[in-house]
Amino acid sequence: MKTDSRFCLGLWVVFLTVWGGSVTSAREIRGTVKDAGTGEAITGATVVVKSTATTLGTTTDEDGVFVLRNAPEGEFTLMISYVGYVATEVVAGKNPLEIGLYMDERSLDEVVVQGRIRSNTTTGMVATVRGLAQVASGISAAQIAQGPDRVASEVVRRVSGVTVIDERFVVVRGLSQRYNNAWINGLAAPSTETDSRAFPFDLVPSSQIDNLLVYKSPSPELPADFAGGFVKITSKGIPDNNSLEAGYTTGYNLTTAAHPFRSYKGWRIKEGMTLPDQRLSFSIARRHETSGGHTIGNVTAVNYGLTHNSLSGIQNRRYTPYSQVVDRPNIEIDYRDKQYSQVNRLGLLHNWSLLPAGKATRIEWKNLLNFTARDRLTERNGLYAAGSSPYYHEQTELVYTSRLTYAGQFSGEHLFGGYRSLEWNAGYSYASRYEPDRRIVRNQLSLGTVNDSPEGRPTEMEHITRYSQQLDDHTVSFSVNYKHTFRHTLRATLKTGLYGQYVDRRYLQRLFEWIDKSLTATERQLPFSQIVALGNDKILPEEKTLDSNSYNATIGHGAAYAAMEIPFGKLNLYGGFRLENHRTSLTRDAADAPNLTILHTRHVDNLHLLPSFNLHYTFNESHCLRAAYGHSVNRPELRELSESVYYDFDLFSEIIGNPDLRTAVVNQADLRYEYYPSAAEVITLGLFFKYFHNPIEWTFLDSGGGAYRYFYENARSARNFGAEVDIRKRLDFIGLPAFTLSLNAAWINSRVHFPYKELSPEPDRAMQGQSPYIINASLFYHSDRYLLDASLHYNRIGRRIVGLGKTISQAQDVSLPNSYELPRNVIDLTISKTIAPSIDLRLSVKDLLSEDILYKQFPHFHGEQRQQITRRYNPGQSISVGIACRY
Repeated sequence: MKTDSRFCLGLWVVFLTVWGGSVTSAREIRGTVKDAGTGEAITGATVVVKSTATTLGTTTDEDGVFVLRNAPEGEFTLMISYVGYVATEVVAGKNPLEIGLYMDERSLDEVVVQGRIRSNTTTGMVATVRGLAQVASGISAAQIAQGPDRVASEVVRRVSGVTVIDERFVVVRGLSQRYNNAWINGLAAPSTETDSRAFPFDLVPSSQIDNLLVYKSPSPELPADFAGGFVKITSKGIPDNNSLEAGYTTGYNLTTAAHPFRSYKGWRIKEGMTLPDQRLSFSIARRHETSGGHTIGNVTAVNYGLTHNSLSGIQNRRYTPYSQVVDRPNIEIDYRDKQYSQVNRLGLLHNWSLLPAGKATRIEWKNLLNFTARDRLTERNGLYAAGSSPYYHEQTELVYTSRLTYAGQFSGEHLFGGYRSLEWNAGYSYASRYEPDRRIVRNQLSLGTVNDSPEGRPTEMEHITRYSQQLDDHTVSFSVNYKHTFRHTLRATLKTGLYGQYVDRRYLQRLFEWIDKSLTATERQLPFSQIVALGNDKILPEEKTLDSNSYNATIGHGAAYAAMEIPFGKLNLYGGFRLENHRTSLTRDAADAPNLTILHTRHVDNLHLLPSFNLHYTFNESHCLRAAYGHSVNRPELRELSESVYYDFDLFSEIIGNPDLRTAVVNQADLRYEYYPSAAEVITLGLFFKYFHNPIEWTFLDSGGGAYRYFYENARSARNFGAEVDIRKRLDFIGLPAFTLSLNAAWINSRVHFPYKELSPEPDRAMQGQSPYIINASLFYHSDRYLLDASLHYNRIGRRIVGLGKTISQAQDVSLPNSYELPRNVIDLTISKTIAPSIDLRLSVKDLLSEDILYKQFPHFHGEQRQQITRRYNPGQSISVGIACRY
């Protein structure tokens, strides 16, 4: 504890001393090296002074920029070279220099695989998106480094049309997490979620990402199970040169730092001071050229983070239908929560690459391991007025949750003769979610009326439960992709491939409840830590596990595709078909009796032939038009098909699956205009439309006595259409050459249609989780003179449905309205300064405005809209300062 405090204080002293001091150096020569044909930045190009008296030199960074320090005075010549390009000599005159390298046509066949577009740079990402057949957006490692984002869930929301829900699930074009898919390094990403069909993006540290692409239109080589977006994460691969980096960051959430931090050990709750957040990172990259001409590369990275977060005054309410008699809301549950969380994160990346001499081949072995552990204490008190009589409740939840994912791939790329290529990928992934001991304690006090004050009156222990769950998910997958370009007039390209996947999942749930054997009235009023210590003659834990809440499941998935890409002058046509066969088998104990076992296995088979077509018309080098159409699917996830019941403390409700869910089929259409003012700039305008047959939605049933049970059901149909704009532009045209503006925004409209039900009709509404608009804006500043970078990020989403309503009586127009998450403005600031040739300091402020996160319902009273708050809390600002060293 004392060591941490001294270390943090020392870093602050160093930061303030060095930042405030002046930095002097000898003559510096700066410049940028790009591909003369495409304008793409060249990373790792060698820049040396051509002189017999010196060996002074350097290499370009991810943006193609180099800084040559301690350069000789007067005029001299620089030699610039990079594999696959013709070496160029430049006289160091003006500063900064702009240098273009030309491809070496004699070695093209040897470097096609090795010289692929580098999507980790800003210009490389623009070139990648521009060259894709599909409608897509992306972000590179260079762009990620400019912002304050720590994990992939924060990174991906910078992409056009993308938002994040629950701080980890991706929402693309307003479609909730279940309609999106994710792959890591070419294979399916493992999920640790037991109650939702989604990949938790908060598991992947941003520093491990080389680039991130979001595909928005289907195509034959992409998996068909997505309707919003398919997210493809690529981790860092072969380095361009040797490097060693280390970083340390510390900071506080201001809301958390202002209050004592409460935690627990066993059954005992303790209070202490809030420690500052800590983040450590270390990476090493090595590139080795063997005597035989082979190139071997390795990247190893380790990230560790410890964060604390406390939220006080969380308002949680549930209402019955609005009173049409006295014009007021009817509060059924009114809670106030305090929540304290401590999160540990560990991320490991270990990748190897081999480029054999004289061959257009790349072999890679990639490993990505991420572990997150969270301890959370929630203390709740308030009114519970559901049922026949009101109660005052005091509830406590003590829960530890760990999540672990591993993804390993062995892959290869081979080019034969410059017109045929083969890619293969084989991988294994593992996902685990473990809650070994989740404890919920509820004390209550009977009240005469809802206005009866509990002040000064002791509550009594109502029940104590201990719950555990464990999910283990093993996935083996492979893919093979072959491409052949026909060398005749049309130069058409055939693409074909196979994909296979097998998933084995085990989900185990146990439940224990403390039984009151002979507690006295006085003992029932003791703190729960003392009650459980009274002994088995007073209170006894008894297992209440239902085997029907556990399950074993497997998934067998096979796919094959064939597609043709045919250029007709300025028009490029790419289309084909994908055949997917998907079989889900889920086995559970259907018996409710503890001593009876009735194993039941349910098989769900799906076979779909899915067409897709993408058109790309190029007007000139800067302007093009895209159009896309295709079919995709949205299959139920294993947890959604299972009838196991899980109690959600935040919702104070149970969640259950639905074994009768059907696969949704989606028709998608896109139209997008793209303008590229330069290699690093882009302006796009797009329209999209989606039609869903049997979409899967989340709803609830009132189980009576104020208890809700959430489940999944198929609606009849849904449609989703909208427009989006994406702009990345330097502001030199208005006299601000050091500034770059990035803006993406989307407007979306959706509607779900339900079949008519005589007793409880479900009203047509917007799709759950769908935002009517999304705005992401960033302003970047870069100064070579002051060695300073800064970025300002803004995000806002329109109000979206997060809790579904229900019609109670159509005849009397009595209903529970939907609950909406309201818009809020989020501004993040990052400032980075280079204080020495290999040392950077960074200051970040997240959520500058710190507006409340607010959820509301909007009931109607005689045609007039009313408002009632269902949930409200303030996340607080987070401030951090860090230092990074490079060698």
